[in-house]
Amino acid sequence: VNDIALGAETIKALNDTIDVTSYVESCKCNGVSFVCNTDALVPNADLIVCIKSISPDVEIDFLDSMIVSQEGVNDMAVIEDDAVVYSSFTSREYVSSKNGVVVSTFVPTNVFDYNKQESAIGIAGRVLMKLVGSSGRNLK
Repeated sequence: VNDIALGAETIKALNDTIDVTSYVESCKCNGVSFVCNTDALVPNADLIVCIKSISPDVEIDFLDSMIVSQEGVNDMAVIEDDAVVYSSFTSREYVSSKNGVVVSTFVPTNVFDYNKQESAIGIAGRVLMKLVGSSGRNLK
């Protein structure tokens, strides 16, 4: 093959928002094993939350924020701006073999009313994702 001519080409950057909600799965779990459980949270017990990507094409880059909330009670920030808020009773561990992150925290009784019948807490947060093998493209 001789005389191959390539013309000038322009490569443009693309910045777009993509919904990857369906790629993320989370649950109350038993820790780095990522075994989900539905056991009731009891006073003086750790709340362990597992968050993982279920897509082989997208991986968790980092957990940017996480809050615990209950109706009628002030929210408790667990992770803020990619940092653990209360390092004395909260830990965060990235588990690459599970493509996820495990957060263990204590939910104080002044944040969660354990005596309220049918009580429930909410966990909300923000996880930044990236394409597998990508070093710079984050998906939110």
